[in-house]
Amino acid sequence: MPNFHTDLRSMEVFDGQNVRLETKLTPVNDPKLSIVWLHNGIPVVASGRVKMVHEFGCVALDIIGVTAAEAGTYICRAKNEVGAAESVATILVHRMSFLQI
Repeated sequence: MPNFHTDLRSMEVFDGQNVRLETKLTPVNDPKLSIVWLHNGIPVVASGRVKMVHEFGCVALDIIGVTAAEAGTYICRAKNEVGAAESVATILVHRMSFLQI
């Protein structure tokens, strides 16, 4: 059965910053283990700015230049033949404000 050894960490960031949600997971060498990332209940799709990592027990979601639309609840769901487990975090994205002089 999948087991998260560290929890995802919720964070507050400014728009445009890079974000990394990371956790440690076992079993490490299970070929039947599947990892799914959800953002507000919708599967996350990899793109030029969004990368998913699953190597040697490290599971991570990297977002380059996060936007306000990417704020919300993120779930990392791990599943194999024996069971499933989840870890949850929230990302709050603040907009940068500029003072005019």
